[in-house]
Amino acid sequence: MSAGLLLAGCGTSTSNVPAQRQSQASVSQQVGIDTPGVPGAQCTLSSVTVGRQTVTTPGSIEVDRSPEIIVVLCRKPCFLDTSAMITPEGLRKPDGSVVYGYPAETALTMRPAKSCDATASRAGGGAAP
Repeated sequence: MSAGLLLAGCGTSTSNVPAQRQSQASVSQQVGIDTPGVPGAQCTLSSVTVGRQTVTTPGSIEVDRSPEIIVVLCRKPCFLDTSAMITPEGLRKPDGSVVYGYPAETALTMRPAKSCDATASRAGGGAAP
């Protein structure tokens, strides 16, 4: 239905339709977040474009392609919080436009906390209220 609308509205030839579909499809992408050796961490991604979204590791989230840096903050009981910045790369197309993309996966290293009441963390499912 949308291809018909594109052809009728723009008057373009069918040879341009795949390129139009590709540019529409590339508006967003999957970004994987992992905390190797520490599954189940809660990671919050935030930026102007993403807003504020949370993913449990290992996991992925769909984000819009943008020149904005995404800040990631991961937390898990008995581990120190860790953070990273996901920086996009721009690719200049032959027509002069720029398409941005993020790395397919970002791995964050989580270090054990020096002191932790593992029994309370397991029983309560997380930090104390």
